[in-house]
Amino acid sequence: MERIVSILLYLLIFATSTALIYQGASAFPKKKKLGILLITLGILAPSIMAGIRYKVGVDFSAYMEMFNNVKAGRPMYFRAIEPLSTLIIIISAYLHNSFLMFFSFSLITNLCFFLAFWRFFKKDKKRVALAFLFYLCILFPTTLNAVRSGVATSMVALVFAYLLRDWSKTSIIKGVILIIAGALFHKIALLAIVFIPIFWLAKFDKSKNNKRKMILWAAYFLAATLFPLIYFVAQDILPLGDYARYLAKFSGEFSVPLANIAMSIPIFYAGAYLYKNRSTKKDQTISELLYCATFYIPLSILVGWLTYTSGISRLSFLLEPLIIMLMAHLATLPAKTAKAWRISAVICVSLVVGLMFIRNLNWSKALPYQTIFYTEVSYAPKN
Repeated sequence: MERIVSILLYLLIFATSTALIYQGASAFPKKKKLGILLITLGILAPSIMAGIRYKVGVDFSAYMEMFNNVKAGRPMYFRAIEPLSTLIIIISAYLHNSFLMFFSFSLITNLCFFLAFWRFFKKDKKRVALAFLFYLCILFPTTLNAVRSGVATSMVALVFAYLLRDWSKTSIIKGVILIIAGALFHKIALLAIVFIPIFWLAKFDKSKNNKRKMILWAAYFLAATLFPLIYFVAQDILPLGDYARYLAKFSGEFSVPLANIAMSIPIFYAGAYLYKNRSTKKDQTISELLYCATFYIPLSILVGWLTYTSGISRLSFLLEPLIIMLMAHLATLPAKTAKAWRISAVICVSLVVGLMFIRNLNWSKALPYQTIFYTEVSYAPKN
């Protein structure tokens, strides 16, 4: 019963947040101040939910341990973590406010994801709101677990949105700054550099039959498929640092997580839709988005080789925002589109979102939801 009530609570907060985002976006540009207020409230709602949680999320105890270690004057953690994440934890600990720690991480994450959707959809209120709703259902639960990598992923999502909409010197500079900022929260942001050539080709490859795009995709696919060979050849050369522990138990077994398979479904659906409607005029940006999103497939293959450690599955988060934006487009196909395509697109998106919502709540151990106002066990440091 607790789990059902918790799911309903999540849905209530997500629906409220989405409604506020939609109304706020609708207020632009005539009522800009009202729009900003409503959007701010929409972003704050899930951030507060993340801030007041108690024993929700796999990494909750790890962050509380760091928080309490700082309060007690002990070393924060058994290994150094990124500086901006460290700063938030230290400030929160000195203020004796664990709410501030979790709230700050979540606020930055939610804000960057909103800005990514706002940037990509050019203020299309319906798609911005839907993308934010899909994010809340799919990725927000994982940010209750992967707190720091959630912040980094949100900044990478904003980088991708900038590059997809406007590959220019200004966008590249903003992208570099965001990647650096993301890496100061979690090193996973640096992996965004690996995907930059994808966005360049998506925007500028005008070769016949998109040969360069196909060659690049095949190269990534081949590298992911042959990862065991590449790993055994290069393991003594690559500077893996702290992340060597993820490869320490590598056995060569292969198993793609069901979550990755589920998130790949909209990619194949969108590919079929664009191919079937290739003769009609379409938004070129969506074709570019789909091409970039297809790299989730080789990324999933890589995760499949490393699936023995749940932490490595966080690599998938880097490209999942692209699929979320793709689903927001599929759920709002133009009225002139054949009815069968529109209905099946909504069904496809709804099933994937619903499945990932339940899966990620369980994967992140975000059920049942509890708050700091009803704690029975103290996390105060032991003397």
